[in-house]
Amino acid sequence: MKPIYGVNVSQLDFETEIKMAGVEKFLMFAGDYNEYDEQRDDEFTLDDLENWLSGYEDGEFIGLSALLAKAIREEEGIPVDCVEDDDWNVYVGIVPALPWEMDKRMNGMTEKKFTNLLERYVGMITDTKLKIGMWESEEEE
Repeated sequence: MKPIYGVNVSQLDFETEIKMAGVEKFLMFAGDYNEYDEQRDDEFTLDDLENWLSGYEDGEFIGLSALLAKAIREEEGIPVDCVEDDDWNVYVGIVPALPWEMDKRMNGMTEKKFTNLLERYVGMITDTKLKIGMWESEEEE
């Protein structure tokens, strides 16, 4: 089991806990807003957004977690990743690495700085307080 320090966005209920404007801001950060904007109309709902995101891909991951990871990478220049567990939950965060494998952009990053960054980004899409910490996953190197 490969650990990840991050947040489980999969536990959010799209209908009651997601802010549409925040997701749209992530699409701008990720450089994918134009594609999204072309496919929506004035009556686009959260259900429509959830369906649209079900086809959103970034690497091997899809949906809101993939968008969150890409938005942080593009906007902050921090190499966040997604990891899936046995129950299909997808976590967004940093996978611990050996010092010689670490991305140079992580120099000076502290747990507090990274936690604050995740809280800021998650706060853009929901008012729900999510646990940020170390998680175990099924992914292996």
